[in-house]
Amino acid sequence: MALLGAMLGAAGGGWINDAYGRKKSTLLADLMFALGSLVMCAAGGPYILILGRLFVGLGVGIASVTAPVYIAEAAPSEIRGGLVSTNVLMITGGQFFSYLVNLGFTEQWNYHLQGAVWCVPTLVLVKCSIFLLWKLFTLAASLQYISVEYSFYHCLAHG
Repeated sequence: MALLGAMLGAAGGGWINDAYGRKKSTLLADLMFALGSLVMCAAGGPYILILGRLFVGLGVGIASVTAPVYIAEAAPSEIRGGLVSTNVLMITGGQFFSYLVNLGFTEQWNYHLQGAVWCVPTLVLVKCSIFLLWKLFTLAASLQYISVEYSFYHCLAHG
């Protein structure tokens, strides 16, 4: 379900970026991460857990469209490529680490112990999501979005 949420989030992420800007898109992605984390943490059964994964997937999809664009627009041209590449490298490295952890738990521990172990990363995700949500309010809107909005209002005023 997280993959389905990521596909839907990525499909709508470009439109959300254009309509509301990078900052609000990032805020929406962070809200999806936080909501999904809380739902997964409080899940009493598999269906609620799947719903939480859908919310996190939506956040992943929106963030995967928004973050590289924001980084590319906000970074100085000398380091722009390196910052975007580092962002992609960290995402890919995190996925690889996740697969290694999953591999370590295959057929070695029982189902209940695996669920207890996965509560720890979920709680870390909740704390990080709340921190990122708090930090987002100090994030500047991207210069590209500001210039587009200014040009639009400038044209309306002087049209």
